[in-house]
Amino acid sequence: MPLSRRTVFVSYCHCNKRWLQRLRVHLTPLERQGVLDIWDDTRIHTGDRWHDEIDQAIERAAASILLISADFLASDFINVHELPKLLRRAERAGARILPIIVEPCELSVHPVLSSFQALNSPRQPLATMSRAEAEQIWVRAATTVGKLFESPMSRAETPPAKRKASEPVSELFEELQAASVACAVLWLLSSSAQELSLSELEKRLDLRSRKTAFEALERLAAEQWVEKVRRDQVRYRITDEGVRQLRRLAAASDGPVRRLATSG
Repeated sequence: MPLSRRTVFVSYCHCNKRWLQRLRVHLTPLERQGVLDIWDDTRIHTGDRWHDEIDQAIERAAASILLISADFLASDFINVHELPKLLRRAERAGARILPIIVEPCELSVHPVLSSFQALNSPRQPLATMSRAEAEQIWVRAATTVGKLFESPMSRAETPPAKRKASEPVSELFEELQAASVACAVLWLLSSSAQELSLSELEKRLDLRSRKTAFEALERLAAEQWVEKVRRDQVRYRITDEGVRQLRRLAAASDGPVRRLATSG
């Protein structure tokens, strides 16, 4: 199903409903202007097939806002039914994921979620802020969402290129894809003078699949070619072993692979 330019799905835990209400206040002007359509489960009415309604809303969404708290992370429904579909939507159709940390929680227990750039630091959830400070985060959310839909050619409306339905994906293709992403990640980390988050790597390498990038980083980290640095969010840097292996790859390769591995 193609992306709808105007649908923004909000995922939240019901005990955090006050945060949803504040978000809706800040997004209402955009909704009134016809820029977007906000969808959350308060739109489900008695007699609706609520599970189907949620699934259809996720399939329409060009972006999702996650109101994250300890209750959100603990929710079976969110973690089993909503999040996997939202993440799959982000990977396959380019839908944006916009986390907002509303209450203190240990986000590192969910590494996939922590890989997305939140609108505020996990160290500064909205519940710990003054009203004015929290309002600034809501303003940032509204501004970010507005920019996603500011033109018909916005990234949120342009899904990644898709192969023909009849074209099979071979194991060799998947191996080469994973290897190319891992090589590109190593090269960028080696050529950068700073640690980079998954979002920054994704943007600089123009990657279409966040899942592929995340899996490459996890594999590189397991081999100790890169290491994770936890601050306000998980960031990555290349290790001495990673540099050694990149040079080894350059020495053992020819043509474009050698140029890529030695250009850093």
